[in-house]
Amino acid sequence: KLLTDATVVCLVQYCSAVTKLDLTRLPKLSDFSVPLVCETFSTNLEVLVLYADAQLNAPAFKQLHLCRNLVELDLCGCRIEDKDAIPAISSMTKLRTLNLTWTVELTDAALRAVGKSCTHLQWFSIFGNEKMTRAAIEDVAACACSSSIESLDIRGITGSDKLIADGFAYTKQLFPAVKEVILHH
Repeated sequence: KLLTDATVVCLVQYCSAVTKLDLTRLPKLSDFSVPLVCETFSTNLEVLVLYADAQLNAPAFKQLHLCRNLVELDLCGCRIEDKDAIPAISSMTKLRTLNLTWTVELTDAALRAVGKSCTHLQWFSIFGNEKMTRAAIEDVAACACSSSIESLDIRGITGSDKLIADGFAYTKQLFPAVKEVILHH
């Protein structure tokens, strides 16, 4: 919790080969740091965790699309918007884990970008995103990722009643590889 933008500057200056970076719950981190991380580590970075960094605003995510080699991205609780999420998600074709829990500004457009681009996705959460709908989940189910997603949390999206009824039977029909449907307790 004590790390700041100055810490990130030191990190990018002296640790050029970073492949995994967890910046969870760092309230002193500003919009300056994330673009710097993306620009500096774009070719090597495989895991980026920005969990519970709700203080970050739209400018923080402008360069996220540069991180094309990510296999894991955690934006839980971040205030990212479609205008930055869609280009980022569209460039991240290697993603296997994507946490968009409580990214409440995202809409069906971002969800559909996941379906189109993230063909290797195995773990995916959009828990609590009321601007996303069952219709978009059904569209994602028609994409290639529907056969690779093993862990999926869609609770709290608009129209999720049908998706969660009868022990998530409809969700499991849409996503045949799904084994786990409650990822957050």
